[in-house]
Amino acid sequence: MKASEFIGKRFGKLTVVARANEGESAKNKRWHCVCDCGNEVDVFAGNLLQGRTRSCGCLNREQGATMHDHMHYQDNTCIERLERVRREGKNNKAGFRGLFQTKSGKYRATITFQRKHYFLGYFGDFDDAVQARLEAEDELQGGYLEAYKRYEVRAADDPLWAEKNPFYFDVFRSGRRFEISTNEA
Repeated sequence: MKASEFIGKRFGKLTVVARANEGESAKNKRWHCVCDCGNEVDVFAGNLLQGRTRSCGCLNREQGATMHDHMHYQDNTCIERLERVRREGKNNKAGFRGLFQTKSGKYRATITFQRKHYFLGYFGDFDDAVQARLEAEDELQGGYLEAYKRYEVRAADDPLWAEKNPFYFDVFRSGRRFEISTNEA
């Protein structure tokens, strides 16, 4: 695309105002853009044309703030995220969420819950590592969701009780087992 065709064109919230790097190859062309919010940024042509960059970053911040308003957070835990994570498949090269295959071929299983990382063990067999991870998910994530739902029912029935008894779900590690303390019912 020629400079005359690019300048003045809008891509999302960005308006192209000039070439950003005169001496670079066509493959690396960047364009100087002004965002609707007033910020100025230099963006690769391909990112503009393919819709990967549509603002200076303000669009992501706006969408994130709106999304956060629709989420339910309790004890630094997003209820909707917990429900979604438990349905997702693998998110890594080991083939299952929370697993890492070491150089020796063993699988290290971990889980993160309420911003705390828990080591579940090393396993020589993939299926054993998956089983350990699933059991931890059931105890922590599943247990949390069930406890929170029971708490919500009781809180709706007795708002005064809920006001005096905020929800909590504390996790303690005792050897290989989790000990959970909660006030949901």
